[in-house]
Amino acid sequence: MTTIDELEDIASREQERQAAFPRCLRVCTAAGCLSQRSGEVKAALEAEVKAQGHTEDTQVKGVGCLGLCSAGPLVAVDPDDTMYQKVVPEDAAEVVAS
Repeated sequence: MTTIDELEDIASREQERQAAFPRCLRVCTAAGCLSQRSGEVKAALEAEVKAQGHTEDTQVKGVGCLGLCSAGPLVAVDPDDTMYQKVVPEDAAEVVAS
């Protein structure tokens, strides 16, 4: 069984790992967005981050519902507070470049 101290240590290490990326592209991977190809969007963003040479400063992360299911697939950009809606894989280059 994991203790509370171990869980806090795991959380701390994960926060440090994520803090290494000044930019994060959060892709909704909840059911509504997945049904609209957000898995493909996430894969395209990951490939584009690599192609544009941003692997050291940009993280692509699948997340839960971003709250606008009818506008999905959704991609939120941190720390810019930008939200892209109805994203398709073909939009990946433009999203990463922005």
